[in-house]
Amino acid sequence: HKIEEAENLRTEAQEMLAKYQHKYRDAMKEADDIIKTAQVHANKARDKAVEELKDKIAHMEEQAKKRLSETQEQAIHDVRSMVADKAVQIAGETLEKKLKGKDLANLSNQSIEKITQSIH
Repeated sequence: HKIEEAENLRTEAQEMLAKYQHKYRDAMKEADDIIKTAQVHANKARDKAVEELKDKIAHMEEQAKKRLSETQEQAIHDVRSMVADKAVQIAGETLEKKLKGKDLANLSNQSIEKITQSIH
């Protein structure tokens, strides 16, 4: 009777072992699926972040180029304006040196008259 009881216990233990091995395999498969899903989500999130960063960098580069262009245009305008002012100043000083008194007054009056006529 004890041999039969021992064999029943052994059979029962083998069935329990088979159930636990099956549960273990299922748990390992589920864990593997969870890990794979997490990796897929992490890769998608990384790819999205990379794309957003690329877009942001491209936008920042475009803004920097625009600001640089505007700054260059303003600098060119400022230099041209300064050169024109200096040219007018030098021309005035040169004329002043060449013309004296009455001639300078006549030239000034003629210039004012021409400007007045072109305005009206």
